[in-house]
Amino acid sequence: MKENLPLWKLALNASPDSFGLIPTGASSSNSQASSGFSDDNSLEDIMPPDWEKYNYTTGSFDSTLLSAYDKLKQLFPGVYVNVYNGKRLNSWCGLRTPECTTGAAKSAHKTGKALDLHHTSKLSELRDFCESSEGLELGIKRVEHRNNTKTWVHIDVMPPNESKWEDKSKPYVFVP
Repeated sequence: MKENLPLWKLALNASPDSFGLIPTGASSSNSQASSGFSDDNSLEDIMPPDWEKYNYTTGSFDSTLLSAYDKLKQLFPGVYVNVYNGKRLNSWCGLRTPECTTGAAKSAHKTGKALDLHHTSKLSELRDFCESSEGLELGIKRVEHRNNTKTWVHIDVMPPNESKWEDKSKPYVFVP
């Protein structure tokens, strides 16, 4: 029965404007709608330190990734990427500059195709969702294995290695 489905499953069938992807009164040509990212107040949440000097914008990110993040924020209130409480914590969990030495040299973070998600109370539920077929429906192609990411969930939209991706009904869970 549809009414017994969890809220996040019901939300997957909702229209894009119910996630704030299309601001009220905006046309489909609105730049926020086309970028897939609606929350201007969270722009710094996904940017690296000193991002202004690189002229980064939401256009520096893959629009599918931004749309997935937007939807995840609706489904899991409290999800975040970087933290700013007077100082930067988790500074490299969104976009990474070419000079960043955090992570792999060819990290999907450097091309705007990956985010490391955090949640204070629902990390396990968030991870399970991202690794499920519902995560794939949002456009998440890969999730880093939970043994490597105990305090965050790495998601990206990079195409997985087809020969290793056994269950194509959900994102590929990888070990770097």
